[in-house]
Amino acid sequence: MATPSREAGPVNDGRTTRWTWDLTFALVLIAVFAYATVTAVSYPEGAKLFPLAIAIPSLVLAVVLGVISLRSRGTPVEPKPPDPDDDPMLTPEARARRTGEIALWILGIFVAVYLLGFLVAIPVSAIAYLRFAARESWVTSVAVAGVCWALVFGVFDRLLHLPLPPGELLKMFGIR
Repeated sequence: MATPSREAGPVNDGRTTRWTWDLTFALVLIAVFAYATVTAVSYPEGAKLFPLAIAIPSLVLAVVLGVISLRSRGTPVEPKPPDPDDDPMLTPEARARRTGEIALWILGIFVAVYLLGFLVAIPVSAIAYLRFAARESWVTSVAVAGVCWALVFGVFDRLLHLPLPPGELLKMFGIR
């Protein structure tokens, strides 16, 4: 029995079988969110609300993704048009710099939440990013930060009654 030679070309004419990666990703998500759901069910009554509110809808969406992936099996992958945000003139150094800047902003937000707590860090981080990185006006930055704070405070503190930690600096100075 002869095996096909490598010179004959790939079986799928160079297209990747995207559905296998989509299905693999969906199965990993299903496993993670199923585990999270089963684990959260055993939590005490007050502690399981938030994990279940995230895990159950995420599990349903992962199952839907798996079904969509299975149904798209054998469908040829169409080439995607170029991303308009992908600047072909951007040098690898500029891409690395931008990636580093974003990573530092994310790290800064984590540090702000740790030091100041969610209720203070969310609006402070929003104002800082919008004003200095995105170069938005002060009015826009403060307005968006106010909406972010109202959502975090209203949903997590008032509606769900989830205790949001005050932050290490605020605890150290006895502010909250």
